[in-house]
Amino acid sequence: MKKIVSAVLLSWIVLTSCEQNTGVLSFDKVAFDRERAAWEASAITDYQFTQKSFFEASGPGLVRFTARENSDPVIEMLDEWIRENVPEEYWEFYHRGTTISAVYASIADAYAFAKDAVKNEGYTAIFDITYNTQYHYPEYVRYSIFHPEKIGEGGGGWEVKITEFVPLPPGE
Repeated sequence: MKKIVSAVLLSWIVLTSCEQNTGVLSFDKVAFDRERAAWEASAITDYQFTQKSFFEASGPGLVRFTARENSDPVIEMLDEWIRENVPEEYWEFYHRGTTISAVYASIADAYAFAKDAVKNEGYTAIFDITYNTQYHYPEYVRYSIFHPEKIGEGGGGWEVKITEFVPLPPGE
């Protein structure tokens, strides 16, 4: 009788594990929600920062933003490498970082996508986020997603590093 129960239990474990996804999602949702709420509560709407970014599809970029979230979202976008303003028609290319709220939204979108890909398709998604302790914006974000059995297919990621953050007096 013990052998039959053991065999049934083992069969159940094998069948259950075959149905379960082997993907992994590494994301601290509690910290993300806490820091995003603290950022929103700070009501800082006018500020300047430098963003260094790397997007798998586009390569690295270093851009200085002046953001006014309650009016025009970006007044100046200066490409630090070529020392020229980025024309407005290319601003969408930097959509992950034109404002701190946009960075948070990009993280939330990536998390929603990753959560689904991990659950339904067995992807592994890793978020590495460091938050600024004074102003509660994400100083560093690294997001990568891949499928352990499909190397080179459907994976990707991006990084954003925010430095030189300076709140500005409203309306200046």
